Amino acid sequence: QAVTVDLGESGPIDAFQHEIEEVVRSLEGGQASPILGGDLACDAVVLCHKQTESVVRGGVPVRV
Repeated sequence: QAVTVDLGESGPIDAFQHEIEEVVRSLEGGQASPILGGDLACDAVVLCHKQTESVVRGGVPVRV
């Protein structure tokens, strides 16, 4: 069962905007971001593939 979390006044693009700002800070500072790392990116790609797999299979749940 899904749980809805109140994120306050955040719009649908706010999280993405904050991630982009973090990437810019990381690049400008010449240091890896402590909150946006390769492992997080890898997890995101895996989840995207699992979503696609679910859609191809007719919307059924898939094991992550």
